[in-house]
Order: sequence, then C-alpha cells, then structure tokens
Amino acid sequence: MDGNDADKSERKISHITFKLQLDVEKSQDHARLVHKLLSQYVGGNTDWVEMYPTSRHVPTLLHDVSLVVSRCRLLGEELRLLNMWGALRLDILSISCVDTQVHIVFSCLKTFSKFEVIFSVSLIARYCVLKVQSFKNMIGNTTIEQIEVIVASFSPAKNVLTKIVKKIHETLLC
Repeated sequence: MDGNDADKSERKISHITFKLQLDVEKSQDHARLVHKLLSQYVGGNTDWVEMYPTSRHVPTLLHDVSLVVSRCRLLGEELRLLNMWGALRLDILSISCVDTQVHIVFSCLKTFSKFEVIFSVSLIARYCVLKVQSFKNMIGNTTIEQIEVIVASFSPAKNVLTKIVKKIHETLLC
C-alpha cells in the first residue's frame, strides 16, 4: 500500500454532534455548573470539523473532549467535598454554585471575620480557571486585594479551588 492508498482510505468528517443531558430538577448545583461549563466548551468551538477533519482525528477528538470532561468533573467533585467538609475545617459558612459562579461565605469567630467571595469559572485551554468576580466584606478587615493576590498565586491545576480556599483559610482566618 503506497501513500496514495492510505489517503484514499481516510474518511472526511462532515458533522460532529455532542449531546449533553442533565436532569436540572434532581441535580445538585455543582453538577449544573459542570454541565454549563461543558456546554460552553462544546458550543463555543464552532470549528470542530476543521480541527478534526477526518476519521483519523477521531481518537484525538475523543481525547480532547474527555480531558475537558474529566477536569470539569473534578471541579464538581471538589465543590461537593468542600460543601460536605469545608464548614468545620476551613471556616466555610456556605458554598453554592449559580450558573458558572461559585459563591463562598467564610466566617471565623477567632479572627472576627465574615466575607463572601464569588468566583467566576471558565474554561481556558481546557483548564478550569477561577477569577474573583466579586467580594463582600461583612465583618472584619479583609479586602478584595488580599483575595485576588491569593487567587493569582495559583495556576490552573488539579484541585485549584480547594488549594485557593485552603490558602484563604490559612492566610486570612487562622
């Protein structure tokens, strides 16, 4: 088989369809956040056929999509665990997700502090990226600048939300 025969066996991909399904009424808010991020990723890439033009590119397509799914799922798991265990260990009064935002209220009697941080979550280069969207200080002297410095000190990586929350706790609440 020469090089020309190999090219003839390659099939052109003309249409790529993704189906994402979530039962909104039964799903927890962290699952809805993951679904929203995945929907944005799939919907935001309009050049799928150009990126993966032939059947030879299908393994790469599946790898790239599964990488994003895995990273988003890990973020959802982080949120679930922080919601379950964060109150006692990390002075989290409440944690919730709305759309692609994570709302966390920290409260600590020891430092006489209470503040809310709202993080926006987006997918950039297949990584979940967190940015401080807003901050509200209720009790104490914590500032948005302190929170932004902590967030900026972390690159997108596995468990980045948990690392940020732990650093906020260590730096501002202990």
